[in-house]
Amino acid sequence: MKSNPFDTKIIEGEDLENKIIMWLTDNGVTSAVKIGGNFKEYDIFIASSEIKIECKNDNRAIETGNIFIETSCNDKQSGIYTTKADYWVIRAYKNRILIFKTKRIIQCIIDNNIPSTTHNVKQNISFKKMTACIIPINVLERYKSNSKDLLC
Repeated sequence: MKSNPFDTKIIEGEDLENKIIMWLTDNGVTSAVKIGGNFKEYDIFIASSEIKIECKNDNRAIETGNIFIETSCNDKQSGIYTTKADYWVIRAYKNRILIFKTKRIIQCIIDNNIPSTTHNVKQNISFKKMTACIIPINVLERYKSNSKDLLC
């Protein structure tokens, strides 16, 4: 039986969320909880500091040299423009994790005049019309945060 790529993405997303929770716990942040279900505003909440974290995987970053930042889906604003997360954690290569304040990603898009482009993205058996900013990793990295910012 052929595996469903959407199921793989869910498993990869949960893996990243679990890794971040474990890292936070290992560094003394015991109040971090993963938000379950289809909650779109953020993935992890740190109760002690009220920090909200969105986790993203970009498996193609290593081959493209870019990070895909969603801005709308099916003609509705989404992603970076609607998130309630304070931080975005992006796994850009299998084990390379980058941390950004959400506002800094938006600032990168503005500073570097990164346009939104339209893409047909396959999810499960259907396609979604998605717009995104495709940001070169070396440009986006200039806006990254220190991982210790999450340990407040």
